[in-house]
Amino acid sequence: MHSLLSIGIIPAPILTFGLHQHNVWEIVYYIEGKGTIFVGNEAVPFAANDIIFLPPNIPHEEIGTTAFRNIHLTMAVCDASLSPIFKLMDTEGKDIYRLLNMIYQEQYLNRTNKNSLIEKLLEAVQEYVIAQSQQDTQNHCVEKCKHILIANISKIDFKIADMLSQISYNEDYVRRIFKKTTRHTPISNLLNMRIEYAKQLMKINMPSTITIKQLAFMCGFEDPYYFSRVFKNSTGLSPVHYMKNMQL
Repeated sequence: MHSLLSIGIIPAPILTFGLHQHNVWEIVYYIEGKGTIFVGNEAVPFAANDIIFLPPNIPHEEIGTTAFRNIHLTMAVCDASLSPIFKLMDTEGKDIYRLLNMIYQEQYLNRTNKNSLIEKLLEAVQEYVIAQSQQDTQNHCVEKCKHILIANISKIDFKIADMLSQISYNEDYVRRIFKKTTRHTPISNLLNMRIEYAKQLMKINMPSTITIKQLAFMCGFEDPYYFSRVFKNSTGLSPVHYMKNMQL
């Protein structure tokens, strides 16, 4: 990401920006508002602090659901590793926004070392983009894992290997990122979900006489004794005593 060609800021909020295209890369940072940018045949929603990378020679237009402003810059070169239309969100501290503002100022201050300053600022933008895109990948990976685990709470023959086979990342990477993000391994997370599900089933079925064996099976445990042990480790009470306390 280098060789800045142009940079501009929409000074006042607008609702539309008509169809246009560039023969170079464009980066659009949305300062405020929300809407949709139509890029070729794709509709990409945007909101404040979103950043969208647009490849050359693709017609695009923006239509706001609320009035929006953006910073837009064109580049002679952009990383080929980016997908054709690449979107990410700025950091919580709006670091990329601050850097783009600095680039905008340097472009028009015309200091003697302007080009060198802008190039270094663009390099900093690139590093933040790399960091944020990796974070987005991690979040997407973990969220997909959680959805798979939730969908299999009651499935007795479900194995963590089944989940890993559905994730298009290295297994060690998935396990590491999952634990880093949730502070639990995938299996401990699944067990926690199943115990919470068991508590819900107890409430729903009270004061009926659901057996521990039935409860275990409904929560994905083939062995009711193993279920009871996991339940007690989690709550401090056996399932029987937990249900008795609920009746008090």
